[in-house]
Amino acid sequence: MRKTFALTLALLIVISAGCLQSQGSKPSPTQSPTTSPITSNPPKKIIESISIDSIDVIYNEEADALIIYLKVRNQTNYTRIDGILNLTIKDKYGFLIYNGSIEVKKADFKPYIEEFMGLDDKLHNITYYKARYIIPHPRKGLARTGYIHAILIVGNQTLKRDFIAYNLPEMSDDEKKAYFESLYLNNSRALNISQKHGELQVEVYRYGIYTSPRDLKKYLRIDLRIRNTANYTVEIEELTLGPLVVDGYPVKEVDEKEYFLGDLEPGEFLKGFLLFPMSEIPLNHKNLILKLGVEEYLPEKEVLVTLDNLPIEISRWPFNITISEFTTGTVEFIGTKETVANVTVLVRNNKSVAEMISFLSWELSGESPSIDSKVPYEVPARSTAKAILVYYFDQKPDTWKLKILIPSTSRKLEFTITIPPLQPS
Repeated sequence: MRKTFALTLALLIVISAGCLQSQGSKPSPTQSPTTSPITSNPPKKIIESISIDSIDVIYNEEADALIIYLKVRNQTNYTRIDGILNLTIKDKYGFLIYNGSIEVKKADFKPYIEEFMGLDDKLHNITYYKARYIIPHPRKGLARTGYIHAILIVGNQTLKRDFIAYNLPEMSDDEKKAYFESLYLNNSRALNISQKHGELQVEVYRYGIYTSPRDLKKYLRIDLRIRNTANYTVEIEELTLGPLVVDGYPVKEVDEKEYFLGDLEPGEFLKGFLLFPMSEIPLNHKNLILKLGVEEYLPEKEVLVTLDNLPIEISRWPFNITISEFTTGTVEFIGTKETVANVTVLVRNNKSVAEMISFLSWELSGESPSIDSKVPYEVPARSTAKAILVYYFDQKPDTWKLKILIPSTSRKLEFTITIPPLQPS
């Protein structure tokens, strides 16, 4: 029984193995053998790339020329360069120095040997290849440092590189001042606003946005004239500024103002400008109010008038003097006759405080007033006092001339000027 089962099992294994072998060796009628196609690509053309290691810019002040050095590290690189180099050079503030093209040829490059310190603390030589190009009369900028944007075009290849420039042409201080002054004048707005107090008249004749050559910041600039409208010399000792009030907000003037100080002859004026930072002034402002005080010094003044057409008006701060009456007669004194003259003078004090007039000098045809004169010691604030001057003469003068000497004085004038809103271009 056991022998029969073992034989049967062995027979089944042999039959199964034969079937599997038969299936693996014969292809299925639904399948067909496939083969991979054979393709051949043409060899790629190797394009040698172009390169620039550095571009140096040096300004030669004597020749007024910009010298451009184009540098590559090895001979293989420069032999590939034969094209056009487009350069845009600006200073660090974006001021354009040069924008143009240079034709670059491989024959322009010359070898230069430079030394450098290696990691082994020894000097080593390295060969560079440089081409030099000269740009005459470049524009001057606002700084020595800046940026170089380079585009090298060789055939169908384009290389773009950016470099830092350290030696660009820079304007002198006077050239910067002239440049920004011209820029301001071309974009400013003319005004015709004036205000008069006493002998002085403040005139606002121009304003606009101004770039200061000192810090290159933008300011509202207000151009002023201070004119002497009197018939005598006036000295401006000090100009003080209240803030510029912008829509109710105070903006202080910067320290760079042009001072209005000095002597002013009759009809002459001093001019300058005031600067206020635009960073504190909104562009859509609606109201500008300028407040300033002028401290003026009035030197001693001598006035000589002939007493024939009365009344005679004399104006000199802080007084308005009116010579209202003049009479003459004779008096007998110790057996001799003398001529007596009486001059009536009205003195108006324009100050807000009392002012002495006893130090005024009144001389009539060479004679000083007698003790019979009635001259008050002082005149109350904003009031008028009457003085009667009495003179005695041994001999009647041919002409009656009164010389008044008014002492020097100082005062502060306050101006408040409304300026229309700025409309920046």
